Order: sequence, then structure tokens, then C-alpha cells
Amino acid sequence: ALELEAADAWELFRAIDLDGDFIVTAEEFVDGCLLFRGSAKALDIHKLERRISKLQEQYNETAVALNKQTSGLKKQLMPLVAAAVEASVRSQADKADAADVSLDVAGACLGAQPAPAAAAEASVSSIR
Repeated sequence: ALELEAADAWELFRAIDLDGDFIVTAEEFVDGCLLFRGSAKALDIHKLERRISKLQEQYNETAVALNKQTSGLKKQLMPLVAAAVEASVRSQADKADAADVSLDVAGACLGAQPAPAAAAEASVSSIR
């Protein structure tokens, strides 16, 4: 005797129905009964195994969904990050150019020679 309660009957049926088609074949019945040799506690263990399996499936589905979402976010963010970096680089370059012009103007006002890059450009321009 398995010492089962009436409430465990459905769980026992589900445990014996190994392929989950709600039909218990003779083979499934024999294999299922072999699963539960011993005390009724084997049914409790089987319930836990099924629950763990279900939780693992849910976890895997959630992980796949999260990977898709983060991948989508990454695709959306990459152009924004690239544009921000490009704007920052352009801003820094503009500031550097403005500083060079300021130095050249200050140097011209003081009668100093232009910066080396400007002097080289001036030399090339005068040759043309």
C-alpha cells in the first residue's frame, strides 16, 4: 500500500503519465509504479522534482527574455553612445582650435612668431 491521500491521486496520475499526454499506457503505469517503490514519501520527492523542473524552465525562459531585452537595449544605445562620444570629441577639437587661434592672435598682437603648425602652413602657402 502506498498510503496515499485522495488529494495525491492527481499528482500520482501526473507522475505516472511520463510523457504528459494525460493517457497512462501500460508501460507508463509499470514504469511509474517502479518509481514509487517504498514509502509514499517517494511521491513527495517526485512532486519536488517536477516543481524544480518547472522552476528551471521558467528561469531559462526568463533568462532568454532578459538577454533579448538587453541585446535590444544595447543595439538602441550604441548609436546614442557613439553620437555622444563623437560630439564630445568634436567639442574638444573645437576648443583646441579656438585655443590655437587665441594663441596665434595673442602672438600676432605681441609680435611673436605663429605657432609651428601655422608657420608651416604659412610657408607652404607662400610657395604656392
